[in-house]
Amino acid sequence: MADVLVCASSIHGHVAPMLEIATHLRGAGHTVRMTTGTRFGDRVSRAGVEFIPLSGASDIDDTDLDTAFPGRSETRGVGKVRFDVSRLFIDPIRSQWDVLTDALQRRPADVVLYETTFMGIAPLLASPAPRPPVIGCGVIPLTLSSPTVPPFGAGLPYAEGRAARFRNRVVREGIRHLVMGGPQRELRRALTDCVPEARWSGYFMDGAARVDTFLQLSVTSLDYPRPDLPPNISYVGPVLPRHSGSAALPEWWSELDGSRPVVLVTQGTLDVLDLDRLIGPTLRGLASEDVLVVAVTGGPPVERLGPLPANARAATFLPFDVLMPKVSVMVTNGGFGGVHHALAHDVPLVVAGSTEEKPEIAARVSWAGAGINLRTGTPTPTQVRDAVRSVLANDSYRTGARVVGDDIRQSDALGTIAATVTERLVRLRP
Repeated sequence: MADVLVCASSIHGHVAPMLEIATHLRGAGHTVRMTTGTRFGDRVSRAGVEFIPLSGASDIDDTDLDTAFPGRSETRGVGKVRFDVSRLFIDPIRSQWDVLTDALQRRPADVVLYETTFMGIAPLLASPAPRPPVIGCGVIPLTLSSPTVPPFGAGLPYAEGRAARFRNRVVREGIRHLVMGGPQRELRRALTDCVPEARWSGYFMDGAARVDTFLQLSVTSLDYPRPDLPPNISYVGPVLPRHSGSAALPEWWSELDGSRPVVLVTQGTLDVLDLDRLIGPTLRGLASEDVLVVAVTGGPPVERLGPLPANARAATFLPFDVLMPKVSVMVTNGGFGGVHHALAHDVPLVVAGSTEEKPEIAARVSWAGAGINLRTGTPTPTQVRDAVRSVLANDSYRTGARVVGDDIRQSDALGTIAATVTERLVRLRP
């Protein structure tokens, strides 16, 4: 059995799948430690996994990023993307590295698992010193550059042909040098601060190609074609949270009886300070439709929604694996986990995402034919209503969702990850 160290940034949507992985590995007999933000400590410990808290700049509170990072709320578009990359992911490198190296010095690990945004892994990869095998887990769309794929961060639709490749190259160079030039320089300074002899070349978003094995927690039908995918990268399917069966269901649950279409609307668990970005417009836009709208706030009390339309119900949280079989269409801001959860149940989507990696997810949903990309994070009630009508009336969206859903059901992310850990252990101990 292996001694495994699991690393996750202090972001709920990233911690959740990594904790599922840690719990599964522990159940398989491995010794597992997990480092992430202090607010997740009790949750990690309850899972029977040894908790190692992050500290300093890496111990962020993702429930209110605008308060945690003054100035963030004033940024827009590419400025917000650059701000988030610098402050949320590059600034924490030193403190993540300190925690990581301390954990490895206290007890060496046979394998280190990390998720995409845990940039504290970069000094380990860049150091010429011996290190344990490193396995990456993709909890956001694959950021790796390719001539055939629109550059990550632009939210551009996929296209083929010479003109598309030319567009990709021009936009990619613009993003690398104009938008991300500053963060790229910050990364190099952070690396040499951690490891003076660090060896790192290339674009920081191409880090998946540097690790021993990178397991993208998605399926190929929800991503663009990548004929040049490096052999160390594979798609293994999503890791979805499991429902323990103990969560109490609301008193109105019996109304989800199939007598009318159910429209689920959520802003996830991160972008929930302003529920009028998406939940509000959805409630207003569908108020006169013959549907039942279920609004899940992801944390804030439902009272913040104000009086609900007659055809709407609300909850703070609901177990998605129990809810999704009853849902006809999901309106979402494009969270990676929520989108996969819906598609795992063949639920088509209306996506309105403009922050973090959400425009990239929305573009992939549209490309897969599994839903509609509204190309805004703040749609009008009319935009939401018209999109929901289109999805309900057009079977092609359900068909597209089913294609992705079939791929998800045929995948076994946890089993593949466990097998990969065992394979790495065998290589270490022939």
